[in-house]
Amino acid sequence: MPGTMTETENLLSLISIEVLISHVQIDVNVECHLPCIVFRLLDYPAVSIPYFDQWQIEEFHDLKRTYPNITWRQLLSDQFYELRSANGNFYFKRGKSCLFKSYFKNLYTHLLNVPLFILLIDQINDKGSNNNTTQFVGSCNVKLNELIEMLNQSIIQNGNDTPLVEQQTFHCTLFNLMGTRIGTCDVAVRFCHYGTTILTHL
Repeated sequence: MPGTMTETENLLSLISIEVLISHVQIDVNVECHLPCIVFRLLDYPAVSIPYFDQWQIEEFHDLKRTYPNITWRQLLSDQFYELRSANGNFYFKRGKSCLFKSYFKNLYTHLLNVPLFILLIDQINDKGSNNNTTQFVGSCNVKLNELIEMLNQSIIQNGNDTPLVEQQTFHCTLFNLMGTRIGTCDVAVRFCHYGTTILTHL
């Protein structure tokens, strides 16, 4: 059963969420050339985890603008397409974190009911312009109610000023806008609670 906190325990805390993408499997009949995972927690800004570095993406688009009539598959080298395995796996092996301040009780209450949103986008710009356009490929929701409950129990047991870390891994199904399954995503989510006292030093 979820633990309870008194009003005096609803203190402003420094917290981070870390999202690590192990790999993304995309059905082989679904086009996705430059995959990028975007996650968003509640109303905090969205965070992007691209498969390629920004300089590589810019080079790809420079080539496309130079040779607009050549398809992406013809344009990009065979080595690029080898990065996507025969069964459609992209091995990201990378992640990002987001540091924020929040009243933990409020965060806890929200995450019991609101999931982490994950989008898979293709960073290809087919318009050949300098605009940073992207194409939606699929999405999934990651339920964090168990993870935030684990962190809540740790805070109850250890106190508000003790640095705490809780992590959970998920195997999620990706769907397109029509609700059709287009792949899967293996993701690890970690919450780091740095406590309340540290905010007095920031």
